[in-house]
Amino acid sequence: MAKQITLEQEIKELERELSMRRSVYPEWSKGPKPRLKPDTADHRIACLESTLARLKRMAPAKPEQASIF
Repeated sequence: MAKQITLEQEIKELERELSMRRSVYPEWSKGPKPRLKPDTADHRIACLESTLARLKRMAPAKPEQASIF
């Protein structure tokens, strides 16, 4: 049986993937024979940003921590 993946875990993984893509895509999009076309890189990042924003809207609001002072 597969382990249940929480919404919070999905959000964290998308944030990690988005960070990785933002760091490697610029290099992959350079040169005469780019590994990835710049417009494709931009589109893929935009898709992840949109998905991440949607999941964050779905996440329940975290209660504010009461001040101890």
